[in-house]
Amino acid sequence: MKSLFILPFVCGAALVTACSATPPPKELVDARAEMAQARNGAAHQNAPAQLHVAEEELNLAEQECASDCGSDKTKDRAYIALRKVQLAEAESRLATATNDAAQASQQVQLTQAQMNANTRTELAQTKDQLAQAKLQAQQAMADLARIAATKEDERGLIITLNGSVLFATNKDVLLGAADTKLDQVAEALKGKLRGRMIEVQGYTDSQGAADYNVGLSQRRADSVRSYLVGKGVPADKISARGYGKDRPVADNATAEGRADNRRVEIVVKPIDGSVSSTN
Repeated sequence: MKSLFILPFVCGAALVTACSATPPPKELVDARAEMAQARNGAAHQNAPAQLHVAEEELNLAEQECASDCGSDKTKDRAYIALRKVQLAEAESRLATATNDAAQASQQVQLTQAQMNANTRTELAQTKDQLAQAKLQAQQAMADLARIAATKEDERGLIITLNGSVLFATNKDVLLGAADTKLDQVAEALKGKLRGRMIEVQGYTDSQGAADYNVGLSQRRADSVRSYLVGKGVPADKISARGYGKDRPVADNATAEGRADNRRVEIVVKPIDGSVSSTN
């Protein structure tokens, strides 16, 4: 009968021991959670040595807990393990930031190099364009010099066309023979002298009333302007004005001088020049 009571007592004692087992301290629970996060994160790649040290420290804490989870030694080991895991994660973040900074710096250098290369290319292209524009302008000037008398003065480039070639006496309608010369002038002006303003200026000799001469010279200038616009010279770049007997270039006392004064001048202004217009 005595042996029948021993077994239940022993089992009961074992059950009491199991029920009174001390749970792991908070430090160990936190260390375990932090380690799981570190293993699943970038720390195992960016800070493997530091993470290994933390794992060893956590193992020591687990061993202490197996002996006595409630001891101060277990808590200390767990706290040290937690801090070492956090240190490994900090090193991992630093390595990531350093790598990102290096990549960003490299990208900035590549971008800057590309921008410099593009700038050099654009500068070279601009120089080529300017050189080409200058060459075209020089060619245009040469073409105009072959077409008609040209000169430079404070107004700009002056292209002089004899009035007798363009108009009959006292008329403002262009002669058919004027077409060829004006076609050549239009071809030289359009496209090759971009950015320049042009003024067609009409002049007469001193004979006749001043008001009549101004009106006639204006109508003749308008006729030449209209013809050039019809041949492709931009309308917003060309104006016309009649000056009558003003600005003679020869002596009105002779027939030859008066013929020279009856003229149309096409004035090509400098790029920054301006003209007055009465279209």
